[in-house]
Amino acid sequence: MSFRNVPLKPEPAPLPSPNRRAHVRYHCAPATLGRLQLPPSEELQTVWVLDVSFAGVGLLLKRPLEPGLPVVIRVGATAGARVFDLPAQVIHATKEIGGEWVVGCRLDTPLTHDDLDALV
Repeated sequence: MSFRNVPLKPEPAPLPSPNRRAHVRYHCAPATLGRLQLPPSEELQTVWVLDVSFAGVGLLLKRPLEPGLPVVIRVGATAGARVFDLPAQVIHATKEIGGEWVVGCRLDTPLTHDDLDALV
């Protein structure tokens, strides 16, 4: 009897990944503060910067922001006096259990490797 013709069990198809991000996110240092400039009044709001990638920033706010809203995120480098002003667009706002909101923003211009290193 030949075993070459014994059918093998088909392998299950891999499950789709829930992470559809194009870029890896890097967590910022704990208690990384930033400022968020909101149009049209140019209101400045203090925010917590949660994470950053080449193309986006995750923020923690006390209130949601509308997807599509253009914003400017101001955040300082982890070492040194450099400050980044990052024009971005709100992509989503997700309510957290404690009542705060995680707001994801897509940067208008992707960060360079050096800029990303300075922020994380």
